[in-house]
Amino acid sequence: MLLLSLIGVLQAHAFCGTYVSSAGTEVYNSASEVVIARQGNRTTLTMANDVIGNPSDFAMVVPVPQVVLERDVNVISPDDIEVMRTYTMPRLVSYVCDDFKPTFSHPCKWMDQECPSSSLWDRWGGVDGDYASDATAGEGEGEGEGEGGSSVEVEAQYIVGEYEVVVLSADQSQDLLNWLEDEGYDVPENTANVLQQYIDAGNYFLAARVYPDAELGDGDSLSPLQFSYDSDVFGLPIRLGTTSSVGEQDLIVYLVNSNEDGAVGIANYPELEVESECMWDGEGEFGEFYADQFASAYGREEGAIWTTEYTWKNEPQAVKCDPCTGPPPDTQQLTNVGYEDGGTNHFHVTRLHLRYTPAEATQDLIFYHSRQTPQRQKRYIEYKEDLEDRYPLCGSGWSPDPATCEYEDPFEDTECLTRSDWQAQCDAETEGSCEGCSSQPRSSAPIWFGLSMLLVGLRRRR
Repeated sequence: MLLLSLIGVLQAHAFCGTYVSSAGTEVYNSASEVVIARQGNRTTLTMANDVIGNPSDFAMVVPVPQVVLERDVNVISPDDIEVMRTYTMPRLVSYVCDDFKPTFSHPCKWMDQECPSSSLWDRWGGVDGDYASDATAGEGEGEGEGEGGSSVEVEAQYIVGEYEVVVLSADQSQDLLNWLEDEGYDVPENTANVLQQYIDAGNYFLAARVYPDAELGDGDSLSPLQFSYDSDVFGLPIRLGTTSSVGEQDLIVYLVNSNEDGAVGIANYPELEVESECMWDGEGEFGEFYADQFASAYGREEGAIWTTEYTWKNEPQAVKCDPCTGPPPDTQQLTNVGYEDGGTNHFHVTRLHLRYTPAEATQDLIFYHSRQTPQRQKRYIEYKEDLEDRYPLCGSGWSPDPATCEYEDPFEDTECLTRSDWQAQCDAETEGSCEGCSSQPRSSAPIWFGLSMLLVGLRRRR
């Protein structure tokens, strides 16, 4: 887990076609979620704090690179994280043959029009002239002193929302452990070595717990806690959280940054591809199916791994997903998670999924900006036999004798005429359909009548 749970026993829960279903974090035994907004060297980190148990027993400690002041700490609505979650989930889509139906073009483009008048024919350049179609197609602060010779100092202390927050510095990890214990934080002793490494690296420690007067009870939810800081290092501490873990942990990281910075990856752990863009046979629940897909990929390699579950460039009038499992965050929701888009609605979202054990999490995460804007997502397609030549079957691969969609070409038996013959045919059809017609177009009478009335009105005014 990203954060260190210290008191009590708390568990973190952490287009085209038709959208059918998505895979959420509820399919994992232990999952933490964090949203990171990065602009320049400014990082805003928001942690989802969904807990089982009494919320008043919740507490955490996070290493931070500088003293985080009160103005840099907030609480936000869980709905803001829910938007990020639902927008980026692995998705199941249903396709039918019509979704891939080709556009059939007339083999003789001059015949794919209404019969032209002679004057229009002349404008085209006559029989030997080049036809130019008019049609277009689009694609789609506080201070404190150590007591009793302790090296711990309280750098800042304040209350934000339902949290009591304190920022600490120390020279010795044991002094820090003693301070936290005296304040009621139940810190595992095996954290001393990791704490000392953070101290030696010049880190401070943000400790937060539920304020006693918050009067929260069982079943009440905690607001996501958010804090911002400046640092040249674009990263996330995870090692401290593993000291209280006994097994595999899943971490979902939602990253928001500019389109210029592009998709985000992790520099110091290997990326592993989880099979997607394949057809699912529909057995069981889709969420459980995707969890198995991820577990299978994790089992192929030793050590901590990560995969990109979603990354997409967002800008006005552009496709936001394919298909969408939920709306993308708007300008206000981006502001809530710490990203200022200036109302332009230009931003890039990346969702990374990590899994690791305490022994595998040997380093904190170091992120990098790719400067590229791919459109990638974990997408699965409901199995349909006619789509076998378009998508492999998940876990099995391509069918040896794939079925395919059948489409009828309406122009298959069309015989092309020369432009001279077509003009003659058009003239014959026009003469045959207008026998006895007046040479005066019927539509002209109302027009002349309207003009006459207009002229009469002008004469009367004069």
